[in-house]
Order: sequence, then structure tokens, then C-alpha cells
Amino acid sequence: MKEQINKELRLKMKQFRSENYNPPIRVLAKECNMNYTMFADWLRGDKDYTETSLVRIKKFLNGKV
Repeated sequence: MKEQINKELRLKMKQFRSENYNPPIRVLAKECNMNYTMFADWLRGDKDYTETSLVRIKKFLNGKV
């Protein structure tokens, strides 16, 4: 289930980037209060986040969409 949530949020984040002129990943990581390298790995699909981190990403996306 956590893998599915990671996948869904990853797709939403990619959609957010494409709809908002592709802001730098470094800026998005900072806004989500996350480490840049780990965030970039997550966005590429190389890493899955825990529920705590997924909540941060979800809050960011819900606040921006």
C-alpha cells in the first residue's frame, strides 16, 4: 500500500512540476522540508519514502493545487 501511495504522489509531483514551469527540484525539496538528494531519488523512483515524509509531500501538493 505504501508503494502505491509513493507512486501516486510521485505522479502528482511530476504533474505539478510540468504545470508550473518545472521549478527546480532543490526548491521543491526545501519547500517540503526534505533533503534534496533523497527527494530527487524519490522523484526518479529510486527510493520510496516513509509515511511521515509522504505526509509532508501531500501537504505541499494540497496547499499548491
